[in-house]
Amino acid sequence: MNIAQDFRLLFSLHGLISLIILFSLELVLGVDNIIFISLVIARLPEGKRLPARIIGLSLTERYINSQFSDLSIFANSNLQPETSWNSEIGIKQGFKIGSFMGFIDAAAFWQQYQNTIELIYGQWGKQYVTPTIFSYTPGFEYLNTGPTQVKGIDASIEGEGKITKDLKIDVLGGYTYTVPQALNPSLIFATDTSKTKLSYNSTSSNTANNILKYRFQNIAKIDIEVKYRACFAGGDWVYYSHMQNIDEAFYSLSSTADYGIAEYRNTHTGGINVFNARIGKDLSKKLKASLVVNNVLNLSYSLRPLKIEPPRTFAVRVTWKV
Repeated sequence: MNIAQDFRLLFSLHGLISLIILFSLELVLGVDNIIFISLVIARLPEGKRLPARIIGLSLTERYINSQFSDLSIFANSNLQPETSWNSEIGIKQGFKIGSFMGFIDAAAFWQQYQNTIELIYGQWGKQYVTPTIFSYTPGFEYLNTGPTQVKGIDASIEGEGKITKDLKIDVLGGYTYTVPQALNPSLIFATDTSKTKLSYNSTSSNTANNILKYRFQNIAKIDIEVKYRACFAGGDWVYYSHMQNIDEAFYSLSSTADYGIAEYRNTHTGGINVFNARIGKDLSKKLKASLVVNNVLNLSYSLRPLKIEPPRTFAVRVTWKV
């Protein structure tokens, strides 16, 4: 995607409307650009989500600056587009055990990227206090960080069965293991305004096995629902392994600007287990009502720095099937 194409998208009717809404949300509510894009994309048909995500993130990465607390996020109009190739091999097999029937799906994948785009901390803005005295503005900037790869396996199981005439059970489970790695960890991909040379090695908090920042290598989920006639009860368990690598800046800044990230990571070195539950009833063939409890154990946890996930919440959900 080139700059001319970006601007044609930017100044289309839908692009202008989205930018006006985005500007209003930033001004009034301080809503994060990435969250806004994610919310909009989630409402699109599945086949249109990837192109919309690429366009939305490309515009954000190249043209929109943001502010979070005292940290700035700088756009980079010189970004080069990511390119990649991927391969995958998989198998899907049906099975039946007594009255329980389902499918097992397993796949192995390998992806390689060039010009990987990541947010990198540095001193980017040069501000003059006087003609001879200046300061730098710390923050994150979108940069091309070189070649990377992601390989791993993905497996899932889905099935249902009748225990008795009126008692039914549904099971859905999945597991993903990935090895996301920097292929040239010593590559100096940028030099910030203060002349600091930036590479994977110099910007990472943990370089073991060259694992990329902000990645969960193990994610698992199991969802079980039991239904008796019109009533049902169920729950799910989600597991995230410990995030090995984040920006080294969050540790080095802890002495001057304590965001609590280093302390949190030092006291939360294991995986994260989240439990959710629900109970409800089919009121008719089209109408269903349920009580949903998210984060049943009221776990205090974070899936990314500077963002604490919601505590235990209760919600009444009414579903009408058209």
